[in-house]
Amino acid sequence: MNTAKLLTRTLLALIPVGLLLYLSLLFSNNPDMSVQQSLTSYDARMPDLPQDSVPAGPALFFPSLRRDGKIAQPTVIRGKFAYDAYCAFCHGPKGDGEGPVGQSFAPNVPALRASKLQAMNDETLTNAIFTGPGHYPVLARVVPPDDRPSLLLYVRGLNVGAAR
Repeated sequence: MNTAKLLTRTLLALIPVGLLLYLSLLFSNNPDMSVQQSLTSYDARMPDLPQDSVPAGPALFFPSLRRDGKIAQPTVIRGKFAYDAYCAFCHGPKGDGEGPVGQSFAPNVPALRASKLQAMNDETLTNAIFTGPGHYPVLARVVPPDDRPSLLLYVRGLNVGAAR
């Protein structure tokens, strides 16, 4: 019994000592997280971009918008940019229906080079791209309307090899 009492008294004496040590560490100024190198580097001024660099901005992600706010003419280059951003994951980079996401769909996504799709008029093909049967019409909400003519131009060129 004497050993149990001694152990109990020792533990009861150590509790206040541990509590004092914890509180002193908690309220001391060290370590002060405001002077840590990992945090102060975020406050540092970013270096200037090289002269030939292209900053990421709305014009990069929506190539139909010019810096002056006017809508640009549809081009195959803008269409390829939109295709790579919105379509290639399902239809593949060449429009052959072999995209990594599209292969998981049942039924499989169509090849955009197919003569059936290429034979559609522009209005029908545009409708099929954005609200067509067989897929959830997510592209109608995602692709900006000003990029759609360029995307259509690019998809038309997939069959003849004009757009790669």
